[in-house]
Amino acid sequence: MWWEIIQRLQNRYTLFAPDLLGYGDSDKPAAMNIAVQAQSEYLIEWAEVLNLETFNIVGHDIGGGIAQRILVKKPSLIAKAILIDSVCYDNWPEPTIDRLKDPSWDERILFRDIRPGLRRGLEKGLVNQKIITDGLIEAWAAPWLGVSGHKAYLRAARALDHQDLTEIRNEIEKIQQDVLILWGEKDAYLDVTSGDRLAKAMSFARLEIHPEGGHFLPIDQPEWVANHISVFLEEQTNAP
Repeated sequence: MWWEIIQRLQNRYTLFAPDLLGYGDSDKPAAMNIAVQAQSEYLIEWAEVLNLETFNIVGHDIGGGIAQRILVKKPSLIAKAILIDSVCYDNWPEPTIDRLKDPSWDERILFRDIRPGLRRGLEKGLVNQKIITDGLIEAWAAPWLGVSGHKAYLRAARALDHQDLTEIRNEIEKIQQDVLILWGEKDAYLDVTSGDRLAKAMSFARLEIHPEGGHFLPIDQPEWVANHISVFLEEQTNAP
């Protein structure tokens, strides 16, 4: 997700791209809470271990939801925030993910090849279809392969609950940091109206929309995303 952005920004900033617990190359413990609320707590602890007193945060999809939780829980950690095609309010989880909460998937998921589903997800979430290669699919599938991987995928899907954000909606709307919200106008998963609502509710937020961007904006339009992040971080702070 972040490779193209990292390539464009790594010479200007110190970048950290942690895999969330239960995702990517991080451990996938069956017993631990990996909901958005819990992930925000883990990242606060992660920042403390690295002695990161203040930093800028960039989050896509549920990463944007985690960023919102951190901004509410420990605002002193965050200087500025960039939310990209982010979950917010009750616009998530999206139906094809939410359906995995049905108990029938306990068995169905175990021996399915998840690659075709991931390919369909990328095809739906990207405007630039040329970047969808077998190599990209393999990279996206790698953390979820095998029976243990499939179970972890199911746990991750079932951990998603919009109440993690709706229960603190008022606090989110009162966030005082500068917030840049980036959205693909052709996002087929999370409609841009959600971003518009969030931007209007926050005191120091603005929304920028790419007319040819899909849901996976960091790989769909990486140059545009990286430029907007860089310009935003260099701007004088508006928030008090």
